[in-house]
Amino acid sequence: MNTYIYGLRCPLENKIKYIGKTTKPTERYKNHLNKCRDKNTPKRNWLNSLRKQKLKPEFIILEETNKKLGKDRERYWIKFYYDKGFDLVNCCCYNDGVFSLGNKTSFKKGNNSVAIVALNLDGSFYKEFDSGDSANKETKAKPFTVLSGNQKTSGGFIWIKKEKYERMTDKELEELVIHSNSKKQVENNPSWFKKGISLQKGRKCKREQHNHRRIPILMLNKETNEVIKEFECASDAIRELKSESIRAALCGNCKTAVGYKWVHKHKFMENEDEK
Repeated sequence: MNTYIYGLRCPLENKIKYIGKTTKPTERYKNHLNKCRDKNTPKRNWLNSLRKQKLKPEFIILEETNKKLGKDRERYWIKFYYDKGFDLVNCCCYNDGVFSLGNKTSFKKGNNSVAIVALNLDGSFYKEFDSGDSANKETKAKPFTVLSGNQKTSGGFIWIKKEKYERMTDKELEELVIHSNSKKQVENNPSWFKKGISLQKGRKCKREQHNHRRIPILMLNKETNEVIKEFECASDAIRELKSESIRAALCGNCKTAVGYKWVHKHKFMENEDEK
């Protein structure tokens, strides 16, 4: 029985978004269009986004081969498009120079785990993790919900695969920050996109090389505006005080959080200089 290597092409981008293999192309295509199958995966989230716009992907046969070679040829075509910069929704990774396929378990330690990076909501680097499992244990966040496209952030962080992060341009990182935050957050924090504050990305994921992008914040007495404590960034304060409302206060969505006023240090200093 012959095996077919196929691609699903996005009608919006006119680009291949998914590579797969099957012995029954017609049946396989129908399965892809079934919204009840393989929930909470990058592929399903993409297909559901098309469905909401009343669109369907185009099913394209890339190669016909025999069953024995099917898996290797599938890997070949995924790597082919991956290397050309296509944003595939296949779960895949590199380990010791070997290209491999994966699923949700790929983000757990072992099982061909994928190195991931946690970014603060302003796009600044926080920390690199060797797997989603280790990230979850340290931050209590659920990186897979972001990596799969199901959520924009988790645990006060933007999550991204290390390999993709290292290939991103400053413009792409800026677009990721805008996508991951509410419109009001972005409008209230124009300093996020000033050169030298957040988005001058380096290529090595080491915390000490990115500390200059962590934007300090101040905890103020809500009556006297006296500085009570300084934090290196909003995420540090959120983790210590266990309140996401701190970020809302910084964005101007509320006046106080956990009984205090909150402000970015550079804004506080600018106001002091004006006085």
